[in-house]
This record gives sequence, C-alpha cells and structure tokens, in this order.
Amino acid sequence: MYFSVLLGKPVDHSISPKLFSLLGESLGIEYAHIKINVPSEKQLPILLDDLCQLGCSGINITLPYKIVVMDYIDASDLDARQIGAVNAIYFKGKKSIGFNSDAPAALLAIEKKLKPIQPQDSVVILGAGGAARAIASAIRKRTSRITIANRTLSKARMLAHDLPESENISFMGLYDKALIEVIKKAHYVINATSVGMAPNIAANPIDLSNFKGHSLEGKYFFDAIFNPYETKFLIAAKQRGAKTCSGMYMMIFQAVYALEKWTGKKPKVTNLEKINSILVDYLKKHA
Repeated sequence: MYFSVLLGKPVDHSISPKLFSLLGESLGIEYAHIKINVPSEKQLPILLDDLCQLGCSGINITLPYKIVVMDYIDASDLDARQIGAVNAIYFKGKKSIGFNSDAPAALLAIEKKLKPIQPQDSVVILGAGGAARAIASAIRKRTSRITIANRTLSKARMLAHDLPESENISFMGLYDKALIEVIKKAHYVINATSVGMAPNIAANPIDLSNFKGHSLEGKYFFDAIFNPYETKFLIAAKQRGAKTCSGMYMMIFQAVYALEKWTGKKPKVTNLEKINSILVDYLKKHA
C-alpha cells in the first residue's frame, strides 16, 4: 500500500485525500493520503524524519510552509530552487528532496480551461507567496509582461526581481489604486493569495466593484483556490464578462505530477471533467 501526507495549517478544508484516492484507483493501487495539521514550523523537521522512517511515499506541502520547508529538506530540484518554493517532497533513501508541481499544474490548467498564454499577453498575479512564486515562474516561460501585486510591497519586489529578465517585470501594492487600471489593460488576472479560501469565502483580494460599468469580456481570470470551487473573485469576474477557471484543475494536475513522482506510475486522467465533477460534489457534501 502507498501512502502520502499533506502538511499545512489549516488542512481541514482540503479534499486531497479524495483526489488521490481517485487517482490511485485509476492506477489500480491501494492508496491513502493523510492530512496533518502542523501548528508550528518547528514541527516540520520532526515530521519529515518520522514520515521517512514510516515509509511514506511522498508529502504535499501547503500554506503556510511552501517556502520555509526548504530550510528543512536535504535537497530540492532545479525548478524548485529557481521558484524558491516547494509544494511536494519525495524520499530517496533517507534523503528528502523537494520539487514543485504547482508550476506546471497552474500553466496546464490555464491552457486547457482558458487559453494558452502568448508572448504579447500581459498577466497580473495577485500574491507573492509560495503559490504565486510557482505560477509566476511558469508564466514567465510564456511572457515577460507580468505585474506582481502583493499586500507587502517588499515581497512583491523580491518575487519580481527573482524572475528571469526581471527588468521587464513590474510590481506594486495590492491596494494601490493604480492596480485597477493595470487590470483593465491585462489579458490574464490570477489570484495566488489565500484570500477567499474557506472558511473566509466572502473575502475578495480586489474590489471588483471598481469595475462598475467596465466590461471584463475578453479577459481570463484564474484562482489558485479550489475551496470554494468558485470564489467571490471568480464570480465577480464572470458577472462582468470574464472567462474563469477554478483552482480545482490546478489541484488535479499537481496531484498527477506528484503521484507519478512518488510511485513511478502516471495516473490516467482520461476524463478530466468527470474527476472535477466528483470532487465538486464531494466538496459540497463535506463543506
């Protein structure tokens, strides 16, 4: 039997055990994914060591530890080092090795459910944490016309400077009034913050009432949050004509990447919408 673990704070909202169970079934293997709430960063090295000893297949890392966990693992692959964040870990012998499946998963979700990003497209990314770093790194491979907006300006600046050819990438405060005008001109707007995530589902990272009388038709809005399936951010954007994509698709794709790394077997995702539908129903029943 294979088993993996989700470490974060909080993790109660996560439906990843159901997702990994579905993917395990597609491989014909017995699989369990366990959620562990980690109250303090200090517990991470102890848990990593214990899970290695127990024969854990792999670990998913979620908020708020995607960046700090890099201080406690033995190594990380090149992509994770360039991103500066890890959302998954595998064990090689007694060594823990971090990688990032968020980056390719986010890009694949956007390309499959919205529209492939072109070099001339401009993208606004809200947030500068682990998820934002992964998404920005992936998008930078498609376009350099990126604006990072974050509540803490220094973190937005740091992320912008860490990306290749950073002189082409701008940054600003999340509550800067000029952000509204930047969004009006952008092709893609991505929420990579935790604002709007359950249980605080009434929250929105930006006040879309500022777009009153302004259509968002022709724009693409993506939210890395999967719970709720449609955040206030996406609902408000859709009401104004934008095409939207839930973070559920990103979660599915990152799990596929991670599971292949952990087991050496690639899950069969022949019916993406069926898996998505099952997870949405599961989310409604367990919300």
